[in-house]
Amino acid sequence: MFSLIDAVTSNGYAWRVVRAESVVAELRLSITNAGLGTLKISTDASLDTASLRRVFEQLVVKVFDENMVRKLQVVVSSKAQDAAVQPLIVALEKSGFELAARAPAAGAKLSATKLSVAEAMAIATMARHIDLNVWGFRFDNGKRRAGQCNYTERVISISKHLVAHHSLDEVQQVVLHEIAHALVGKDAGHGPLFKKQAAALGYRGKNFTGREIAANEAPWVGHCKAGHVHYRYRQPTRPLACGLCGKTFSRANQIVWQRSKAS
Repeated sequence: MFSLIDAVTSNGYAWRVVRAESVVAELRLSITNAGLGTLKISTDASLDTASLRRVFEQLVVKVFDENMVRKLQVVVSSKAQDAAVQPLIVALEKSGFELAARAPAAGAKLSATKLSVAEAMAIATMARHIDLNVWGFRFDNGKRRAGQCNYTERVISISKHLVAHHSLDEVQQVVLHEIAHALVGKDAGHGPLFKKQAAALGYRGKNFTGREIAANEAPWVGHCKAGHVHYRYRQPTRPLACGLCGKTFSRANQIVWQRSKAS
């Protein structure tokens, strides 16, 4: 069992990986003004790929969910073909890092974004519950829904906008939701069979509203006199009243629209 513990540093961020009260790895992150993070790793050569992957998964979730960087890179200074370095490179790749086409003279450079990390986590989660020879994964551009289970193509898709504006834990919850759909079939809908299967997978049943995406990307924002906030992706062409203030249209509850900062 590993623990990722914050370490004191005067420049950037640092963590120690502890197992049985012994430090088995040290990670140091430096960040440029452009939001590029460079991770330096010092690790026990005896750590296997699975152990290293668990370490990196904890780290990347922390780094991207706390918006520390927009892109994270790792430079492995030893020779990439060195047997002792291979578990490290494989673990990074399985955690969403990709090898750069142009590598340093000695070693390898890998980089990850929140999107690539989300994909790696989604595929790993799918592999634990459904057959990846049958089901595939991809991202889509959905703004009003978080994910989709396409029974015809046998593909689970997740919104890129969801990843951009939600935590990786929330993204994983959506993945579990769609996996449950894949397991119980289309006819089950969101009924008792689906709910039982989703709960068994670890889905906590949180509803996705799309408000976080809209708040960051919708070009139109409206307010009623009571202060309720509404979003639209297209300019409203007729007067609209706040549904939270009344069930029928009333000019007293009319929404006043304006261009948002997102546009």
